[in-house]
Amino acid sequence: MQELSTSPQPARPVPVSWIERIFTRLSSYYGSKFADLWTGIDINQVKTDWSEALATYTPDEIGRGLAECLRHDWPPTLPEFLKRCRPALDPEAAYWEASKVMPLRHSTSEHVRAAAKFSHPAIFWAACEFGDIGQTSYDRIKVRWKIVLDEAYRRCYEVGGKFATVPEPVAQLQHEKPAITEEQRKGYIEKLKREIGGVSNSVTGAELTEEQRQQRLQRIDQAIEAQEAKAGGESP
Repeated sequence: MQELSTSPQPARPVPVSWIERIFTRLSSYYGSKFADLWTGIDINQVKTDWSEALATYTPDEIGRGLAECLRHDWPPTLPEFLKRCRPALDPEAAYWEASKVMPLRHSTSEHVRAAAKFSHPAIFWAACEFGDIGQTSYDRIKVRWKIVLDEAYRRCYEVGGKFATVPEPVAQLQHEKPAITEEQRKGYIEKLKREIGGVSNSVTGAELTEEQRQQRLQRIDQAIEAQEAKAGGESP
C-alpha cells in the first residue's frame, strides 16, 4: 500500500503581474460587478492574497478557471475562483474508474498496460492507499473512499511532491513451469508400462497383435503427456 504522508514544501506565490492580468480579464467579463467585490478593501492586499492562494496552480488551471467564469453571471470570490480552476473529483466516478484501470496496469500485455490511464493522478494514489478497490459495493465504502480521495487530491498539488504524476505500470511476473527432467520421464514410462501392461494380454496371457501394441504405445504416449503436464503444474 502506498503511503500518502509526506512533508509538503512551501509554494512560491505567483507573480502579482499574473493577478493583475486575471483581474483585468474578470473586469472585462463582469464590469463593475467585479470591482464592487472589493469596495472598501485594500486592493493591493486582495492581490497579495490571490497571489498566495494560486501558488500551486498552473497556467492551464488558471485558464480553466477563467473559461469557467464565462458560464456564470456573477464574478467569483477567491474561494469560488479556486474551485473553478481546479474542480473537485466526483468520488463515485473516480472509484469505478480506479476499479477498472488498476487491474490493467499489471497486465502482461504491453498494449493493455499502455491503455491504463487515469483522468487524474489522485485517483491512482487513492486506489493505492485504499486497497481492495472494486471488491465491494460503492455504498458500503463511499465515506472512507471520499476521505482517501480528498487527501490524495490535496497531495497531488503539494510542491515537490511525488503525487502529481502516476508512475509507469509494471507487468506482473509470471512463473514459468519447469521442464520435466529425463529421469522423471523414464520413471513415468516404466510406471506406465507396469500399469498398462507389456507385450501380452494381462488376462489371457496371449501375445498382443501389432495393432494392439500400437494402441498401447499410443495410450502410453498420451499418459506421459498428461503426467508431464501434471508434474509441471505441481512444481513450485
